Amino acid sequence: MPKRVPIRMHGVIRDRPASQVPPEFWTDVTNAQVRDGGMLTSPGSVERIVDPGDRVHFLINTRGASSWWVYCTDTGIYQTDGASGPTNIATTLTPANFSLTGAPWKASECSGGLLHNIPYILCGDNPPVYWPQTGNCVETTNWSTYGSASGQAGVLWTFWNHVFAGDVQGEETSVAWTDAVDPSSPAADWAASTTNEAGQVYLSDTSGAIMQGLSIGRSCAIYKPHSTYLADYIGGNQVFAFRLLSRELGLLARHAVCDIGGRHVVLADDDIVMHDGREVVSIAAGSIRRELFSRISGDHLLESWAVFHRPQREVWICVPTDGNAVP
Repeated sequence: MPKRVPIRMHGVIRDRPASQVPPEFWTDVTNAQVRDGGMLTSPGSVERIVDPGDRVHFLINTRGASSWWVYCTDTGIYQTDGASGPTNIATTLTPANFSLTGAPWKASECSGGLLHNIPYILCGDNPPVYWPQTGNCVETTNWSTYGSASGQAGVLWTFWNHVFAGDVQGEETSVAWTDAVDPSSPAADWAASTTNEAGQVYLSDTSGAIMQGLSIGRSCAIYKPHSTYLADYIGGNQVFAFRLLSRELGLLARHAVCDIGGRHVVLADDDIVMHDGREVVSIAAGSIRRELFSRISGDHLLESWAVFHRPQREVWICVPTDGNAVP
């Protein structure tokens, strides 16, 4: 007569054929996480903003009189504090040169950052704008210095007291930055003069377009697909000093890097690495790296992203796999 024997399950083994896995191990699991040596069911989600109805391409949180989420969709830029809104704060001709032409956008076409708690945003083929925590978005000043008022950059970020743009007007190795921004006057002026700190440089000793910039310690890491630079504020006529960090370390997708407190975790073109601006270390085991990069959807890999989940001290790296367009 068959006898039922209890089996104490120990964990999950997915990188071997199921027929080769001992019976006390699972061969597959979904919606579970490892915590303190044990498997837990993934927690549910908590709604922070009302369903926008469109895909969100870029999202940023800013705090002032309230805590607002500011985000880009194909119908404009919106803000909500979770209790009221969402309110459209940028749409066709508001501000004057903002247009929805080019939508639907991709996440790789929207970027930005916070400076003095003011969000600066680049959305599709539009000039950089900022939201002063009231009313509608406002254009940054003298963006036409780098072409037409409605011309775009490839990416926007903030560092020190400046707003930065990369891949400016199709010149893929170019980096431009504004004059130092006064917290009481967030307009951010792009026009360089002998009396301000705005400027431009070309990082042309390696190939590829500027993908992203992100503070790391007192420096700023500037990523291309296959190389990385560091920028340091030095003041004077030069304002910023730029130096090449690596000819091998690059960034696979515009939003696939995050800061974890003085170090960056980077989804590179064939690895996941961590660095502090000096030492670069691979943090993906061979089997994990092979499976990840064999399953990434090549046509949509630029939509990948990374985020630091601070409460659990985890980095989440999200990629489109198996032909899917969404991570």
